[in-house]
Amino acid sequence: MTDAGFVVATDQAGEFLGGFSAPWAKDSAGKAIPTRYEVHGTKLIQKVEHRRAGVQYPVVSDPWLGVDLYHRPWWNSRNGGWTVNVTPTAWGVTFSNATTWWAHRDEVRSKMGADSWRWTDSIEQQFYCHIAGLPLSLPEYNLESWRPAWNWLRMARYNCNYPEGGWGSIWR
Repeated sequence: MTDAGFVVATDQAGEFLGGFSAPWAKDSAGKAIPTRYEVHGTKLIQKVEHRRAGVQYPVVSDPWLGVDLYHRPWWNSRNGGWTVNVTPTAWGVTFSNATTWWAHRDEVRSKMGADSWRWTDSIEQQFYCHIAGLPLSLPEYNLESWRPAWNWLRMARYNCNYPEGGWGSIWR
Protein backbone atom coordinates (compact mmCIF):
# COMPACT_ATOMS: atom_id res chain seq x y z
CA MET A 1 0.00 0.00 0.00
CA THR A 2 1.16 3.52 -0.73
CA ASP A 3 0.79 6.70 1.31
CA ALA A 4 -1.57 7.98 -1.42
CA GLY A 5 -4.00 5.13 -0.68
CA PHE A 6 -3.55 3.01 -3.78
CA VAL A 7 -2.18 -0.52 -3.81
CA VAL A 8 0.61 -1.91 -5.97
CA ALA A 9 0.31 -5.61 -6.85
CA THR A 10 3.58 -7.43 -7.52
CA ASP A 11 4.54 -11.05 -7.92
CA GLN A 12 6.99 -12.87 -5.63
CA ALA A 13 9.94 -11.55 -7.68
CA GLY A 14 8.71 -7.98 -7.24
CA GLU A 15 7.50 -7.58 -10.85
CA PHE A 16 4.56 -5.22 -11.32
CA LEU A 17 1.25 -6.99 -11.98
CA GLY A 18 -1.17 -4.10 -11.61
CA GLY A 19 -2.62 -1.79 -9.03
CA PHE A 20 -5.80 -0.61 -7.38
CA SER A 21 -6.73 3.06 -7.28
CA ALA A 22 -7.45 4.72 -3.94
CA PRO A 23 -10.68 3.35 -2.42
CA TRP A 24 -13.91 5.30 -2.43
CA ALA A 25 -17.52 4.74 -1.40
CA LYS A 26 -20.68 6.85 -1.62
CA ASP A 27 -24.20 6.48 -0.37
CA SER A 28 -27.32 6.94 -2.52
CA ALA A 29 -27.32 10.70 -1.78
CA GLY A 30 -23.75 10.97 -3.17
CA LYS A 31 -22.21 11.50 0.28
CA ALA A 32 -18.68 10.11 0.64
CA ILE A 33 -18.42 7.25 3.11
CA PRO A 34 -15.09 6.62 4.93
CA THR A 35 -13.30 3.62 3.44
CA ARG A 36 -9.85 2.06 3.38
CA TYR A 37 -7.94 -0.96 2.14
CA GLU A 38 -6.45 -3.66 4.29
CA VAL A 39 -3.93 -6.16 2.96
CA HIS A 40 -3.93 -9.60 4.54
CA GLY A 41 -1.31 -11.81 2.89
CA THR A 42 -2.39 -12.03 -0.75
CA LYS A 43 -5.88 -10.65 -0.09
CA LEU A 44 -6.95 -7.06 -0.57
CA ILE A 45 -10.02 -6.10 1.45
CA GLN A 46 -11.91 -2.82 1.23
CA LYS A 47 -13.52 -1.78 4.51
CA VAL A 48 -16.46 0.61 4.14
CA GLU A 49 -17.74 2.32 7.30
CA HIS A 50 -21.40 2.31 6.26
CA ARG A 51 -22.91 1.55 9.67
CA ARG A 52 -23.15 5.15 10.83
CA ALA A 53 -25.90 7.72 11.24
CA GLY A 54 -27.13 9.44 8.10
CA VAL A 55 -25.91 6.86 5.57
CA GLN A 56 -28.52 6.30 2.86
CA TYR A 57 -28.56 2.90 1.18
CA PRO A 58 -27.53 1.53 -1.18
CA VAL A 59 -23.84 2.29 -0.73
CA VAL A 60 -21.62 2.05 -3.82
CA SER A 61 -17.96 1.10 -3.77
CA ASP A 62 -16.09 0.31 -6.96
CA PRO A 63 -12.27 0.39 -6.73
CA TRP A 64 -10.53 0.44 -10.06
CA LEU A 65 -7.96 -2.19 -11.05
CA GLY A 66 -5.40 -1.13 -13.60
CA VAL A 67 -2.91 -3.32 -15.37
CA ASP A 68 -1.26 -1.57 -18.33
CA LEU A 69 0.50 1.68 -17.53
CA TYR A 70 1.39 2.28 -21.21
CA HIS A 71 0.14 1.50 -24.66
CA ARG A 72 2.59 -0.28 -26.98
CA PRO A 73 5.71 1.91 -27.48
CA TRP A 74 7.14 2.55 -30.95
CA TRP A 75 10.33 4.08 -32.25
CA ASN A 76 11.49 5.94 -35.32
CA SER A 77 14.83 7.17 -36.69
CA ARG A 78 15.52 10.86 -36.27
CA ASN A 79 18.50 13.26 -36.15
CA GLY A 80 21.04 10.46 -36.54
CA GLY A 81 19.51 8.58 -33.60
CA TRP A 82 16.06 7.38 -32.64
CA THR A 83 13.01 8.49 -30.74
CA VAL A 84 11.19 6.09 -28.45
CA ASN A 85 7.54 7.15 -28.25
CA VAL A 86 5.32 6.10 -25.36
CA THR A 87 1.75 6.97 -24.45
CA PRO A 88 0.55 6.38 -20.89
CA THR A 89 -2.86 4.85 -20.28
CA ALA A 90 -5.29 6.55 -17.91
CA TRP A 91 -3.99 4.19 -15.22
CA GLY A 92 -0.39 5.19 -16.03
CA VAL A 93 -1.28 8.85 -15.53
CA THR A 94 -3.15 8.17 -12.28
CA PHE A 95 -0.53 5.76 -10.94
CA SER A 96 2.47 8.08 -11.45
CA ASN A 97 3.79 8.55 -7.93
CA ALA A 98 7.61 8.55 -7.91
CA THR A 99 7.61 5.35 -5.84
CA THR A 100 6.18 3.49 -8.85
CA TRP A 101 8.44 4.81 -11.61
CA TRP A 102 10.34 1.53 -11.69
CA ALA A 103 7.14 -0.20 -12.77
CA HIS A 104 6.64 2.36 -15.55
CA ARG A 105 10.21 1.85 -16.80
CA ASP A 106 10.06 -1.94 -16.59
CA GLU A 107 6.74 -2.13 -18.45
CA VAL A 108 7.87 0.08 -21.34
CA ARG A 109 11.18 -1.77 -21.69
CA SER A 110 9.36 -5.10 -21.64
CA LYS A 111 6.88 -3.93 -24.29
CA MET A 112 9.79 -2.78 -26.48
CA GLY A 113 10.82 -6.43 -26.79
CA ALA A 114 13.80 -6.91 -29.13
CA ASP A 115 14.12 -3.12 -29.41
CA SER A 116 14.72 -2.66 -25.66
CA TRP A 117 18.41 -2.05 -26.43
CA ARG A 118 17.30 1.40 -27.59
CA TRP A 119 16.58 2.32 -23.95
CA THR A 120 19.54 4.46 -22.83
CA ASP A 121 20.38 6.44 -19.69
CA SER A 122 19.36 9.61 -21.52
CA ILE A 123 16.02 8.13 -22.56
CA GLU A 124 15.40 6.93 -19.01
CA GLN A 125 16.04 10.40 -17.54
CA GLN A 126 13.73 12.00 -20.13
CA PHE A 127 11.11 9.36 -19.30
CA TYR A 128 11.22 10.15 -15.57
CA CYS A 129 11.08 13.86 -16.35
CA HIS A 130 7.91 13.36 -18.42
CA ILE A 131 6.27 11.34 -15.64
CA ALA A 132 7.14 14.09 -13.15
CA GLY A 133 5.62 16.62 -15.59
CA LEU A 134 2.22 14.95 -15.78
CA PRO A 135 -0.33 16.03 -16.90
CA LEU A 136 1.53 18.74 -18.84
CA SER A 137 3.64 16.17 -20.68
CA LEU A 138 0.62 14.42 -22.25
CA PRO A 139 -0.45 12.98 -24.63
CA GLU A 140 2.81 11.10 -25.33
CA TYR A 141 6.46 11.19 -24.40
CA ASN A 142 9.02 11.46 -27.19
CA LEU A 143 12.29 10.18 -25.75
CA GLU A 144 15.27 11.05 -27.96
CA SER A 145 18.55 9.16 -27.97
CA TRP A 146 20.73 12.17 -28.82
CA ARG A 147 19.80 14.20 -25.75
CA PRO A 148 22.37 14.49 -22.96
CA ALA A 149 21.93 12.08 -20.04
CA TRP A 150 20.97 14.68 -17.45
CA ASN A 151 19.13 13.92 -14.29
CA TRP A 152 15.41 14.59 -14.72
CA LEU A 153 15.35 17.44 -12.17
CA ARG A 154 17.91 19.32 -14.27
CA MET A 155 15.98 18.51 -17.47
CA ALA A 156 12.65 19.76 -16.05
CA ARG A 157 13.78 23.33 -16.69
CA TYR A 158 13.71 22.49 -20.42
CA ASN A 159 10.46 20.54 -20.23
CA CYS A 160 12.46 17.33 -20.56
CA ASN A 161 13.88 18.23 -23.99
CA TYR A 162 17.16 20.14 -23.67
CA PRO A 163 18.04 22.54 -25.31
CA GLU A 164 14.91 23.71 -27.16
CA GLY A 165 12.26 22.72 -24.63
CA GLY A 166 9.32 20.40 -25.07
CA TRP A 167 5.77 20.40 -23.80
CA GLY A 168 5.44 24.14 -23.10
CA SER A 169 7.42 26.81 -21.34
CA ILE A 170 6.26 26.63 -17.73
CA TRP A 171 9.79 26.29 -16.33
CA ARG A 172 11.44 29.13 -18.26
